[in-house]
This record gives sequence, structure tokens and C-alpha cells, in this order.
Amino acid sequence: MISATVAQEHTMDLITKIRNLLTGGEKWAGDRDQGRCIDIIMDTASLPPAAREKAAAAPDPHYIASLEECLRVWSGLSAHTKKETLLPAVAEAASAYPHDALTRMMANFERKTADMQKRYRDRLLVAVHREIFDTHHRLMTMAREPPTLWRAPRVRDGFSNYCTMAAAACRAQAAAKDPALLSLTYLLAGFAMYVEDGPGHPVGTPFPGGLEVSRDGWTTYCPVREHADDVPFSICPFCPALQSAGVHLIRDPGEKKMVEQKEYIRNYFTNFKG
Repeated sequence: MISATVAQEHTMDLITKIRNLLTGGEKWAGDRDQGRCIDIIMDTASLPPAAREKAAAAPDPHYIASLEECLRVWSGLSAHTKKETLLPAVAEAASAYPHDALTRMMANFERKTADMQKRYRDRLLVAVHREIFDTHHRLMTMAREPPTLWRAPRVRDGFSNYCTMAAAACRAQAAAKDPALLSLTYLLAGFAMYVEDGPGHPVGTPFPGGLEVSRDGWTTYCPVREHADDVPFSICPFCPALQSAGVHLIRDPGEKKMVEQKEYIRNYFTNFKG
């Protein structure tokens, strides 16, 4: 049986390796495949290397009109401080896209992961599909029937900075590619993180090494949350998820369930039985 302490030590070693991948440090077996997995999960794959390296470069003339529309959207969204106004604004921006936009986004991810290990790729693509299609569905459904009472009516701090980052990413993208789909990616993630107050990547999103985004009550945990700032133009620094710890670092489902049950029992006798 693996203890939570041992699992945490193993995971911190994994996080160190992931950090090295992101910063160009030490490599380990399978690093190319692992690194590309992390790129895609944390969104760096959305931007071509040339665009990331030349973020201040002038946009390609072919994409100026698209970029200007993206910048207009993010400038307008940045002024919202209440969810009741942010929700319809995000929905309006997302609804302006053609019907095949989500399918094209999914196809892009499928292409980027084509040469990955099949077992991991299959799990990742399930999460990506939920991140794209399910999030879009929730956005449009909520916009049609908005809540009458919000659990937290104000938009979390940092949304204006998120809009600034998304706009900067679109500028970088426009140096080499049309930024429209990238902007839609940020719209969906922004809805998930700032309207729903949930994770940018859905619960169950797998990371190399066996860990995944998880939830306990209202709190979401991510195995690499503490290293979100290592990735340029990533949604991760703006995500409300906390760094995975304790039972959330146990990879084996049976072991994790057993530890959780013991904790529930301990909590019951501590808080309800004196």
C-alpha cells in the first residue's frame, strides 16, 4: 500500500521533471512525448514557436482583420466585474463563430497528438473533447437561462489580466496564423474559470505520470498548478485550482478511495462525536 507521503514525494519528483521540460533543463526517458503532452495540456502548443519567440512581431497582413476583432472582444470583456454581464458577453463572442469552429479545434488537437502513446492520447482527447464541446454547451445553455442567484456574483480578481494575456497571445499568433480559434479557446476557458469558477482544464484531464485534475467538493486540484507560470500564454496561472496535495497525489484509485474513506471516518468522530 502506498502512503500519501510516498505518493507526494513521487509526485514532487514528477513535477520537478515537468518543470525541467518546461524550462529546458534535465531530460528523462520519453521526454519528447511527455513534453508535447504538457505543451498541449497547458496550451503552449496553441502558439507556433516562431510566434512565441516573436510576440512583438507585426501581424501577418492576412490576419489583421481577424486580430482586430479578437482584440476588440478582449478589450470589451475586460471591463466586466459581474458575472451577470460577463456571461452574455462571452456567449455573444463565442456565438459569432461558425458552426464548424469547435470541430476544427478538436481536429487541431487530434493532429497535434497523432504520434503520442495511444493509451495516454485516448484519455487526453476525451478530456479535450469535454473542454471544447461540453464547455461550449454549458456556456450557451447558461446564457439562455442565466442563474437567478449566483453563488459568487462578482468575477474573480485577475480577469482583466486574463483578458490582457489572451489579447497578447492573439497578437503573437497573428504573426504566423489566424488567431480566431485561439481566441475562442480563451473564451471557453475564461467562461469555465471566471463565470463557473471551475478549472480551465476539466476534472479528469490527465498529466504524464498518472495524475490528473481532480475535485473535492468546491475545490479543484491540479498536479502542476504551482508551476503554471513556467508556460507562456497559458491559462493555468489564472485557474482557481490548487496544487494537488495529500490524497490527491495518490494515483491508484483503490488506494485513494481507501484513504478518503478513512479521512471521512476520522472527520466524523472528530467533529461529530467529540
